[in-house]
Amino acid sequence: MVNGLKNVKIKPMKVNAGDRIQTSLEYSGNLKNGFFDNAIINCNNDIVDWNPDPHTFDRSKYSGVLHDEVNIKSNWNYFIPEWILPGKCIISVRVYDDIDGTVKTRKIIERQDINITVNQSKSDIITFLFITYNNLFDRNPDQNGLKTWYNALQIQGVPKSVVIENGFLNSHEYRLRYFYKFINIDEGINQKLYNEWYDELIRYGASDKKPYNLMFNDIKFKSKNLSNKEYCDKIINSFIKIDDTSMTLINNLCKERINKIDITLNILDNFRLKKLIIFNKIYSPIISENNTLKELMNYIDNLVTFDDLWNKYYIK
Repeated sequence: MVNGLKNVKIKPMKVNAGDRIQTSLEYSGNLKNGFFDNAIINCNNDIVDWNPDPHTFDRSKYSGVLHDEVNIKSNWNYFIPEWILPGKCIISVRVYDDIDGTVKTRKIIERQDINITVNQSKSDIITFLFITYNNLFDRNPDQNGLKTWYNALQIQGVPKSVVIENGFLNSHEYRLRYFYKFINIDEGINQKLYNEWYDELIRYGASDKKPYNLMFNDIKFKSKNLSNKEYCDKIINSFIKIDDTSMTLINNLCKERINKIDITLNILDNFRLKKLIIFNKIYSPIISENNTLKELMNYIDNLVTFDDLWNKYYIK
């Protein structure tokens, strides 16, 4: 056998997140406390998951399975985590020398990178998260966000209702995006302004009005010809139904007893209206017209939860 790493194979080359792949290899050479592993590297060149070969991995000092002159064939199975984003990934198959069993002395002896394609997991949790990101944030999930919310739902057992109502709707991104839509509904979000505003939210905290006032002043010229009545109509037309508290705020705006920024912030903090946004974005497109209002009011009045509706309309 030729020294070094050879005959490295990954199968299958196309896999759904959550499914199993098999790594096989041959190695010949000198190792002390050595082991093999897989690392998943995404399109941003970030290592997003790490999987050692269970047959060879041992961190105990001077007690690794692989010692001195090694001639070995190895293969191991690995489940691609469900939260891995779909797309092209690299499986980096690597050989380590661990010397004294510590991270400090660990070094990569050899590596071979193999391109694979990962398709989106078909699991209920991943489906929920992709629908939520796309419908509330108008974008696909980022890797860190998808992993964080997946762990909350799958590992910690947090209900979907809590994640979407208290998590997504209390996020800086939600408040920023809907602030902009209420102020200037017909305009798309300018990415440069969005980035600047997002930085302001992080700096001041989402409960502080200062960044919102800064944003409002930045774009006020775009809506200076928009009357309070027109602005209220835009808000009303954004929802299936407006609750009484929000209608009072809207009426006060029409009577100039409250300004646009204050009504916007009140709306963003109104839990019933948050539920209206969720229902309008997640459920109204897939519920029959005859049942829409009934299901909406059940949800708004806490007679059913988000999870109840999800299980009824999304679980096949």
